[in-house]
Amino acid sequence: MMTMYCWTAVEEEAMELKQLFNLIAVVAALCLLSSNHYAQNHPQPPDCNTLVPAKIVTKVRARYTEEARAKNHQGTVFLSVELKSDATIGEIRVVKGLKYGLNDCSIEAARKVTFEPATCDGQPITTQRNFEYVFNVYKKRRWIFF
Repeated sequence: MMTMYCWTAVEEEAMELKQLFNLIAVVAALCLLSSNHYAQNHPQPPDCNTLVPAKIVTKVRARYTEEARAKNHQGTVFLSVELKSDATIGEIRVVKGLKYGLNDCSIEAARKVTFEPATCDGQPITTQRNFEYVFNVYKKRRWIFF
C-alpha cells in the first residue's frame, strides 16, 4: 500500500524559512571566524596618549597594462598595506583584485609610496592602511568641426 503525501503552501514556506535560517547561521559563523582571524593577525597599537596616523607623502599612479586596456577591463584594486615604523612598505595583500596584471601593477605602485610612519606618543609604530587603485579606460574623443 502506497501512502501519498501532499505538500501544502504552509509546509513549503516553513521549509524555505528553515533553509534561510540555516544559511543565516552559516554566514554568522563565518563572520565570527573571520573577525577572530583578523583580530589575531592585526594587533591593535599599544595604548597611546597621542596617536598620530601615518602621513602619505607621495603616491605613485599604477600602470595600466596593454592587455587590460585592449579588453576595456576596468575597476578598482583594493590593497591592505603594512606601513612599517622605519618608513618602509611591509606586507601587501590584495583584498579585491582585477585581472590582466592590474593587481601586480597596483602592488608595484604601492611599493613606491613614501610616507611618514604613524607615531604613538612620539615613537614610530607599524600600522595597516588600505590603498585603492582605480583603473578606467578612457576613450579618445573625436572632435567634429562644422
